[in-house]
Amino acid sequence: RAIHQIEGIVSSDTRLRPELTMSDKIPYVDGTILVYKSEKRNNKNLDFQVSVQVKGTEKSSFDRNPSFTFKKDMLEYYSRNSGILFFVVSETAPYTTYYKAISPTQAKQILKLIKKKKKDQKSIVLSLTRVNHKDIWKIVTSAHYTSQFFNSQTRIVSCLLYTSDAADDGESV
Repeated sequence: RAIHQIEGIVSSDTRLRPELTMSDKIPYVDGTILVYKSEKRNNKNLDFQVSVQVKGTEKSSFDRNPSFTFKKDMLEYYSRNSGILFFVVSETAPYTTYYKAISPTQAKQILKLIKKKKKDQKSIVLSLTRVNHKDIWKIVTSAHYTSQFFNSQTRIVSCLLYTSDAADDGESV
């Protein structure tokens, strides 16, 4: 049921084509979403693809605190590959859908966080964002571009910003 829900949402944008499998034979990935440059779906217009994992849950409390427990081995796989666009479908009415996009670099950062917290920790709970069906194009393409950007070995550095006025007063902005 969860796969069908995601296929329906993704297919609502004609520039997207879900290629998802029902059988759970491939670990960590249920398929891809093909992204086309236009509504004309042909090889010439195929722009890129995004790896996708889909889970379903029947927990009645899921919609109050949408999150998912990501195991270390999952994150390790995503860090070595192209990341993942991870969907969770709440299979209790009204069938809400949530997502988490994780780039390879973000997966590495999460793994470092797990290691820092506790060496023998095997998983981490991450919050999910509700899918607004009309934003599916933005969700899919953002997952791709974020993955491409972060995968270019760009480091994210925390920094304090000072304005010239604030710096004179010693205030941070």
